[in-house]
This record gives sequence, structure tokens and C-alpha cells, in this order.
Amino acid sequence: MSTAIDKGNQNVYFQYGDPLTGAEFDGKDLNVSALGIYSGAILSTIDNADVAVSPWTCIIGDGTNTVTGRTTSSYTVPSVSSTANTIVLRWFYANQTNWYVDMLAVAPASVQTNDLIVGVVNYSVGGVITGYNYSTRSNPIAFNKFMTVTPTSPASMKVVINGGWCTYGVSTLYVPTQLLSSSITAPVANPRIDVIYINTGGSVLVSTGTEAVSPVPNYPIGNVVLAYLNLSVAISTITSAVIQDARSLLTATNNAYFMDLTSNQTVVSGTKLFQGGFGIPPVTSDPVSPVNGQMWLRIDF
Repeated sequence: MSTAIDKGNQNVYFQYGDPLTGAEFDGKDLNVSALGIYSGAILSTIDNADVAVSPWTCIIGDGTNTVTGRTTSSYTVPSVSSTANTIVLRWFYANQTNWYVDMLAVAPASVQTNDLIVGVVNYSVGGVITGYNYSTRSNPIAFNKFMTVTPTSPASMKVVINGGWCTYGVSTLYVPTQLLSSSITAPVANPRIDVIYINTGGSVLVSTGTEAVSPVPNYPIGNVVLAYLNLSVAISTITSAVIQDARSLLTATNNAYFMDLTSNQTVVSGTKLFQGGFGIPPVTSDPVSPVNGQMWLRIDF
């Protein structure tokens, strides 16, 4: 059942008999639907200063409002150059009847927070278009809410783990939304990094780190890491700034959370930790038997 009493200062989109304004309608899917380009928006060359964008569908926002944008014909983006070579969709709410998503060519440094990136135009030294790069394209991340670790409201020394699925080998586990069962204790003398993780049974646990001037996590090998808590001395509440997302379900443009093996990696002692949850433990012999959820990497010198 529902009630006529406003419990929790609600915003309900929309109630019976409500007149709709553009701003109200545009706010209905805020933080619900994943922003991004859902289809189309393929680039093609008209000439070396004009690029055509094929019909597309997107959900775009300005941080307060969201809209679904859709085109039915191609559009030519003018003033493309080797410096203004990033094609973006840009929109913000305006209180007027005719208001549309814009398509622009901008410099990489001029891409705004709420822009959707279509692609990057590649130029030769002579200023000739040689192709297109879609590696930074704003694709919607439908699973970006799965198993996120977020602060409580109001903030406390506990965190909320939002529900989702994780995989251990051939096993798939459902982890329900839950409040961390025990409060995190604040470091006393030096900072500390705690790890929020899921074990092979689907339980959410905390691996408490060791206080140090330059702390490192106590990585729970063989488990799915969700987040790191970067705790300062005498911290009293865990806010978003304290939580470092470490899930593998992240946008590919956020390279900080992906394993980078393109440079030399050195394991002196202890465990080599990659932020995406990949650990190489120091071992002197092969494992007696495989362990579910662990990957063993043997390197013979």
C-alpha cells in the first residue's frame, strides 16, 4: 500500500493530477538510467574540416536533469581540426520550448564533465583525417551500480554495500544490499587502509590494514575486492572521499582501476597489489591443489 504522508521528504515522479514541467520530467531518471550513447553516432569524413555523425540515441544530463536524445538523420559537425578533434554531445536544461542536444568538435582539454564523447578524429601531420578512435566513447555502464560501497546517510563509521552479482570460477553468487555488520574503527597513530571484500561464500567482510605513515592494504588473496577505505587518524565518519572503488565492473576509461602490466612490476616481499584486485603472492612452490577464486602465476628465472 501507499500513504498520503510524505515519509522521508520524497520526490515522486509523477503523482496523479500533477502538471508536468520540463525540469520535473527531466529529473525523473536522474541517477537511475545510465548516461551514454546507446546506438549509432558513427563518424565519417565529409572533408578534412567536416565530419558526419550518423543517427544516434543517447541519455544525457547536466548533473541535475536528464533527457533521452535521438536523431533520425546524419548531422555534419563543422570546424573539426587536429586540435579540436574530439566530437561530443552536450546538453543542459533551459526553460524554453526548442532546446536540443548539441554536437560539437572540441579540444580534448575542453571536454566538459557532463559531455558524452562520440569519438576522436585522427589527423596526419599534414592535416588529413586518417580515421577515428572510439576508445574514450561514453558508453552506458548498465552495471555501474552493482556492489558499490557507499556511505550511510547520514555518514557514520559503517558503509552500505549495494547488491549485485560476482563470479568465482564457474560459480555465480548474488550479494544482497546490506549495511556493514560492524563499525570501522578509526586509526589511532597513523593512517590505515581497510579492504571491503566478498569471500567465496558470498559474505561481505573487512580486511583491516596496519597503521603506517604510508599504509598499504592487507589484501585478501582469492577474494573479490569491492573497495578500499583510506582512513585518517581519528576519523569519525566515512564519506565518499574515503571510499576508493576497486570493483572490476568499471568503465574502461578509468584506467586507475585496471591492472597495468605494460611496465615493469617488481615483487620484493609480501603481495604485489594491483588496484583492480589482482595479487601475486610470493610463493616458493606450486600450490598443492587449486583454490577456487585464486589465480596462480608462476614465473621461472
